[in-house]
Amino acid sequence: MNQRPIVTEKMLGCLYGQAIGDIIALSERYDARIIEWVELAFKSGDISALELDEPYTMGYTLRTLAAALWCYSHSADFTSGLLAVVNEGGDADTNAAVACAVLGAKFGIYNIPPYYVDNLFNEPLYQQKVTSFIEKALA
Repeated sequence: MNQRPIVTEKMLGCLYGQAIGDIIALSERYDARIIEWVELAFKSGDISALELDEPYTMGYTLRTLAAALWCYSHSADFTSGLLAVVNEGGDADTNAAVACAVLGAKFGIYNIPPYYVDNLFNEPLYQQKVTSFIEKALA
């Protein structure tokens, strides 16, 4: 099944509508240090350019942002994005958590391998909370 929930379509519409120039302009309003990471994420086809395992700044928030944007821009599917981030090392659990949130929004829940969803701790509770949130967001 390759369908995405309606809320995902709305979220992606916002991101798809933002060209890299628009994202950079938004970054300039908050912190110019963001710009180099946004550019690197979108322009580099090789995730290793992000140096996610660089030991002195591997927990750096902007590296995590860049990893998520790289996955959004370059991943063909959920699993390839997840594996690309995790295999780069560094703060892999944090980078993967944020990147997978973006990948899930991009590809939809039905394109996340069932193994990952079915083995989530407290999965029924998360489903209930997400469903409640979506219902409120669409109300």
